Amino acid sequence: MTFRFKTDGSNRSNGWAAIVSCVACPTVPEATADYTHPTSGIAGSFAGSQMVNDCGVTYTDNGGVSSNYSNDIGNIYRTFCPTTGGTAVRVSFWSLSTQSGVDELSVLNGATQNSPQFTGGSTWSGNYSSYTACLAAGMGPYVSTDQSGCLTFRFILTQVPAQRVG
Repeated sequence: MTFRFKTDGSNRSNGWAAIVSCVACPTVPEATADYTHPTSGIAGSFAGSQMVNDCGVTYTDNGGVSSNYSNDIGNIYRTFCPTTGGTAVRVSFWSLSTQSGVDELSVLNGATQNSPQFTGGSTWSGNYSSYTACLAAGMGPYVSTDQSGCLTFRFILTQVPAQRVG
């Protein structure tokens, strides 16, 4: 990580404070998914399933690790929260493959479908075949800064697509 500081020398302020920490790099996801994205809402809502209080899991589209996702998943979301208070959920993408500009996955900073996106945007579509490609595109890693520590994922298919492995 490199920090660059540039000033014109005309004014001074308090500067900044930063915490720099190291975490283990993500590993290849398991061959099976711990959680898959739901295809319909609970009781007619957009809530795709109960909130998940779990960390260190593999999460995929409803097709799992190696199959295509279903057509017509309309704005359904799933929320992950930390298992321990005072902590936050962090997500790193290993890959993403959707119909570009049509099928979109959003990462929201909080526990509800109306939680905000991350600064710079956190809605993605297209083809990113590796962890490196996801990082290069600016796709995370995302760490919740919401007081709940939760992240919410919303998957929208806006028309019947040629299905892809997500």
